[in-house]
Amino acid sequence: MSATDGKPPIVAALPRWAKRVKTFDNIASKEFGRMIYASNNLEDTGLNFDDTVRLCELVFTDSYVPETYKEEKRLASQKRKREEEAHWKITKWATAALKHYFASSGGRDKVALHGNDDGENVEDERRKNKQSRREVIQHARAWKYFIQRFCIDQEELSTNLLQRTHSVLCAGIEPDDNGQEWWHWSGRYRDFDTIGAGTLHLKKENSKTPTSKHYKTTKEGRKPIMYIRATAVETYMDAMIEDFNILKGRWSSDGVMGYCNLAAWVGGRIMNIWPFKEENGKMARLVMNAVLWKYFGVVVGIGEGEGEKEEYLEILRKAGEVFHGEEFAILAEEQRGHEELTGLVSRKFEEGRKRIEESLKWKWKLWR
Repeated sequence: MSATDGKPPIVAALPRWAKRVKTFDNIASKEFGRMIYASNNLEDTGLNFDDTVRLCELVFTDSYVPETYKEEKRLASQKRKREEEAHWKITKWATAALKHYFASSGGRDKVALHGNDDGENVEDERRKNKQSRREVIQHARAWKYFIQRFCIDQEELSTNLLQRTHSVLCAGIEPDDNGQEWWHWSGRYRDFDTIGAGTLHLKKENSKTPTSKHYKTTKEGRKPIMYIRATAVETYMDAMIEDFNILKGRWSSDGVMGYCNLAAWVGGRIMNIWPFKEENGKMARLVMNAVLWKYFGVVVGIGEGEGEKEEYLEILRKAGEVFHGEEFAILAEEQRGHEELTGLVSRKFEEGRKRIEESLKWKWKLWR
């Protein structure tokens, strides 16, 4: 019996370690796609889960990424046509034999080798929307950019790294309500204060800004999160980096829970400061997940489960009240406003860890 029986030929030819590395890369790519889908879903942006994962895999494997759904369909059609032509050449000898067989058994002299799958289906409008694709593609590119430097190259977390990553994340975003293009503000701290609870009424109807869209007053009458004044953003961001390094040293000995604490703290702090004009939530979750991935190889997709969006936003509101109430005046290690978010992060961390373990266990057993 051949050593390759029952296994894909290419996989069987790889050394065992190479197969496992390839397997883990595939699993990691899907986990990254899940994380990006969940982060976009929190803000009602991006695409569905399958489309998000597919586009993310193209980004992570350095493949060409079609900018529009129409182009993606055209390329897929060309690829299918090439595969069908290759298949036709391989089966040409069988076609001649089948013609003779069908002619003798029923008078038929033609064989339909391929079904017609080119019919037009009703497609989701969001899938066709170029901006929705951009939100997925640039999110994936920003994640790839950040973990390459923070996790692989071991670059220290810095405000400069955050600003560079924000520029990647925002590339190509549509002009804002005032017609300002993305390159005028991406990677730069905001220079305006009109994002707090008392200024929501100044926003235009159907504004694209995250504040007016996602942080409305709750049914219980709670106000949206208040943010740091623009003139103080740089000071608070510099302090955040200093505190991050202090907390990393203190909490690293606590294992998983210590880093869940650290991830929740830095993610929550970015949300409370709201340093950029747009995409602060995605940046916060991107940094939070990079901390978990760097030290434990797990990412969390907050927002994919039922009710998680409301839970997450309510946690942020409470944390904002605590932060602006007293935490800005006490030492980082004494701050407690992030603890509820830590609970959510640790819960999602366990879900992700178990999912990865099950995937690895199944695939390694298959190829052993």
